[in-house]
Amino acid sequence: MEKWNRQIIILETSFRQQQALDISIILYSLTPQRKIPYSVTSLRTK
Repeated sequence: MEKWNRQIIILETSFRQQQALDISIILYSLTPQRKIPYSVTSLRTK
């Protein structure tokens, strides 16, 4: 059961990181004139 739980946590984490990546790409594409190097890591830590 413990092992199973860890697998779920890993899956959730990778899903969250993928979402953060998608969000950062969207934000970056919305502000091309400002050329903000949007940090994915700042989103991941939330």
